[in-house]
Amino acid sequence: PHLFSFGYFYEHASYHGAVANQPVVVLREDGTMSQRITSLGTGQLAADTNNFAFFAADHWSPAPRFTLDYGVRFDHDGISSDTLNVAPRIGFVFAPTPDNKTAIRGGIGLFYDKIPLEIATSPAYPAETVTRFDASGQAILGVPLVFAHQVITPDGMHVPYSVAWNLQVDREIRSGLLLRFGYEQRRTYRDFFVQPFEGANPSEAALRLFNTGTQTYREFQWTVRWQLRERTTVFASYVRSRARGELNNFSQFFGDHPNPIFRPNEFGPLPFDAPNRFLLWGNFRLPWKLEFWPVLDIHDGFPFSRVDNDLNFVGARNEGGRYPTFASFDFQLIRTFEEKFLGKKRELRAGLKMFNAANHFNPREVQNNLGSPNFGGFYNGVGRQFRAKFEFKF
Repeated sequence: PHLFSFGYFYEHASYHGAVANQPVVVLREDGTMSQRITSLGTGQLAADTNNFAFFAADHWSPAPRFTLDYGVRFDHDGISSDTLNVAPRIGFVFAPTPDNKTAIRGGIGLFYDKIPLEIATSPAYPAETVTRFDASGQAILGVPLVFAHQVITPDGMHVPYSVAWNLQVDREIRSGLLLRFGYEQRRTYRDFFVQPFEGANPSEAALRLFNTGTQTYREFQWTVRWQLRERTTVFASYVRSRARGELNNFSQFFGDHPNPIFRPNEFGPLPFDAPNRFLLWGNFRLPWKLEFWPVLDIHDGFPFSRVDNDLNFVGARNEGGRYPTFASFDFQLIRTFEEKFLGKKRELRAGLKMFNAANHFNPREVQNNLGSPNFGGFYNGVGRQFRAKFEFKF
């Protein structure tokens, strides 16, 4: 039997505003000035887009233990020069044994993203003048460079897209105990990234936005699900992954909190790259209508770069070290109440949520300046936090 489905999507979005940046001064460890960055005037930003999409899909079971899901999606992004983007995809589930305790599933597809409105307005951002100083912090080195914002897309902007596929095997070892092994891979094309350009002539300086970047991500996953009894389930998962991509992502330099200090782009470990991750979570039904939802998250620290006193990268970016291993035990304890409201019984869920219950030090900042006496120090950890939770169902 076949089960066909169709759908469509339409969106109109507009962005209007202005941006003006305050001067930025970069100081060395000894207090001397390394750079001064000033913004030229105010940029008036305006962009509008009309996006639409429609799709068709089919769920088909050609055999009792084999199912196919396949379809195609058509997208149009009002900012891009592409008339129509076609994204086919297909997935399957196969039960190779008559007892239906083993399932092999997988799929592959093409997935298009959107072009953010910040991209369309980036040429209107005010140019930035970068003045560099010698070791004394007094004498100007060379000529101040004025970096205008340029979009380098000779044949117009194109929507970034990804090719992703996965393969997964599930096996029920015994009643309530399931083992899972899976692999996933994704490669992104036509990503946006920024590259500063100085050239032989100071007037050629520009902060260029390219539409040719790539990203890659792949992971192996091992998962165990153990269902002890009704509404009491425990999961354990280990993921081995690798994430690489353009490190001058456009969002660093455009938007609400732009980074005023730009350096040459590199391809390397992405900021969220964590090769090893272990998760343990579940839900436990307790007496007195209580529910306990714990989560233990342990993963490698994220990568960081090393810089010198002028904030130039030393060595490959995001390969200067890693933050300490992240570990956090979070949980929520919920109780369900039934109350009468407007003549009907309503369900109210109230409880307590706790983050980082063990108060483990998980820093968010690192002193990565080689010239600092505190080089290698980690700071700004988030300690134990509490939240109240209320849910009311009408």
